[in-house]
Amino acid sequence: LFTEKRKLVQDDSGDKLSVRDTIEIDLRTLGSFAGNIRAGDRVMEMAGSASSGFDTVSFSNGFIVVESPWQGLRIGTYMMNRLVAWAVKHYATYQPIRIKLLALQADGDNKERRNRFYARFGFKFVWADDEQLAGELEDQLRIGDLATTDLWQEKIEELSLVDGLKEIFCESQRHQFAKVDAERCKLIAVNDRCHAESKARLSEARMAYRGIAGFALGMVLAAGLFFWLATH
Repeated sequence: LFTEKRKLVQDDSGDKLSVRDTIEIDLRTLGSFAGNIRAGDRVMEMAGSASSGFDTVSFSNGFIVVESPWQGLRIGTYMMNRLVAWAVKHYATYQPIRIKLLALQADGDNKERRNRFYARFGFKFVWADDEQLAGELEDQLRIGDLATTDLWQEKIEELSLVDGLKEIFCESQRHQFAKVDAERCKLIAVNDRCHAESKARLSEARMAYRGIAGFALGMVLAAGLFFWLATH
């Protein structure tokens, strides 16, 4: 469930009227998943703010983290895309601030992934080293230089709240039906096994009955023969 909150605060205590515009976006689960993930758990949150007093826009204080098991699903791209779209629409002439890349964030494959992430939105950095491990935003960069992306659509589909709830309900129903079918198949398997066992026991009983009947008939014939011999 994606929610977006905006708040405008006016400050006229200084020499001129200053407006601070904040945006908070939050992503939570609507259903339960494998492991310890429950409905209502937070997947990710980001925030941005614009200040007319300084003509600047900050993005999540420059700190973006996607926790496991949500990595690789384009969630970070989706969330940043919302922030960039908001900033470009309302504050194209402002300067982006508070994004600083640190060398300690560039271990393993993370450096390439991190640098590609910011580059796809148009963020440009002044690098502190040739390997592009650490850097700060260019001073001349403006919000209007940034761009949105549709790359998140590879992994994410936007649904209205009503459609999302319908999808969850249908998935729950499919799960219940599958569970019922599994129980029914289990019951049929048990019944088939019981039927096979009953059939086997009936066959054994018939064979035993035939053996007993044959033995009894043989005894009767033997007794009759003995009686005939005794009387003749």
